[in-house]
Amino acid sequence: MISVHKVRSDLLDFLYIIDLQKISEIKALKEQIETVYSLMDFKVTNRKHQGINIIELTDPKTHEILYTAFVDNHYIASYSSKLVEASIDERNHPTIGLDQLFIEANKSVANKGLFRMYIQYAY
Repeated sequence: MISVHKVRSDLLDFLYIIDLQKISEIKALKEQIETVYSLMDFKVTNRKHQGINIIELTDPKTHEILYTAFVDNHYIASYSSKLVEASIDERNHPTIGLDQLFIEANKSVANKGLFRMYIQYAY
C-alpha cells in the first residue's frame, strides 16, 4: 500500500507499507536489512517508538533519511519520521481503520493489483 500525506502545507510525503505475510523468513529479512544498507554505504541507526525498532537509513550522497520499521508482518517506510511513528501509533490505537468512510472506500476498491494508493488531502 502507498499512501500520500500532506506533512506540511506545502509538502507531500509517502508512506509505503508492504505486507510480508507470504514471506516465510521475515526474521531473516529483519536481520539482513541493516547489513544490506551498510554495504551500500548508508549510515544505519536504530531507535525505538512504542517498543518498535525504527531503522534510520541515511543516504551518503543526499543525506536524506529513510525511516523503516517492521510492524507485525508489515514493512513500513517513509522519508517522514512522523508518518512511520503515526503508522505505529495507528496499530496500537486504530482510528483510520475504524473510520466508516475509509471502510466503505476500501471495500469499493478491487483487491487485485500491484498496490493501493490512498491520498490524505486535509491538513
